[in-house]
Amino acid sequence: MSSFRQVKDAAVERSHVLALLNNANSLQSELIDAETGQRGYLLTTDKVFLEPYLSVRDSIKSHLEELRQSTLIDSAGNTLTHWFP
Repeated sequence: MSSFRQVKDAAVERSHVLALLNNANSLQSELIDAETGQRGYLLTTDKVFLEPYLSVRDSIKSHLEELRQSTLIDSAGNTLTHWFP
C-alpha cells in the first residue's frame, strides 16, 4: 500500500513541478516580449514597438508574485513532509 501512495504522491509532485515550469516559461516569454518591445521603441521611437511592452507590463509583477508564492509554499510543504511524513 505504501508503494502505491508514494507513486501517487510522486505523480502529484511531478504535475505540480510541471505547472511551475510552465508558469516560469510563460513569465520568461512575457519578459522577453516586454524587453524586445521596449528596446525597439528606444531604437526607433515608433510607438508600435511599445504595444508588446504595454500589454504585459502590468501582468508581469502579478505573475512573478504568483510564481514566487507557489515555490515558497511548495518548498515549505516539502520540508514539512520530510520531517513529518
